[in-house]
Amino acid sequence: MRKLPESTSKPYFTGLIVVAGLLYAAIVSGFVVVNPNEARVIAEAIGYPVVIRPSYVLGGRAMVIAYDEETVVRYMKEAVEYSQDRPVLIDHFLEDAIEVDVDALSDGEDVVIGGIMQHIEEAGIHSG
Repeated sequence: MRKLPESTSKPYFTGLIVVAGLLYAAIVSGFVVVNPNEARVIAEAIGYPVVIRPSYVLGGRAMVIAYDEETVVRYMKEAVEYSQDRPVLIDHFLEDAIEVDVDALSDGEDVVIGGIMQHIEEAGIHSG
């Protein structure tokens, strides 16, 4: 079993998805930033609105949807002040999109779906 920090790493997760040959939208749009200036430049390049969140959280905690540069810079100043050793992820936010989780088990032949859940929080594109 992998350690939690390694398994929640976006680069590690992205590598697993690419190796598995699966489509992963955040490869195209998602970026890791560590300071307000990087965040401002990346958000402008991606296009607003953007989802900004710490790279080391689960379940969307501390996530912000930014519609302008002022919000991005303010969020980054607070994030850097809180934890300078953890990067922040910025992804494009899809308006009116839904996020759905499907929990399934397979033995290689049969697939059993244990649950399907639609998220109720705003999510955008992200790996979390």
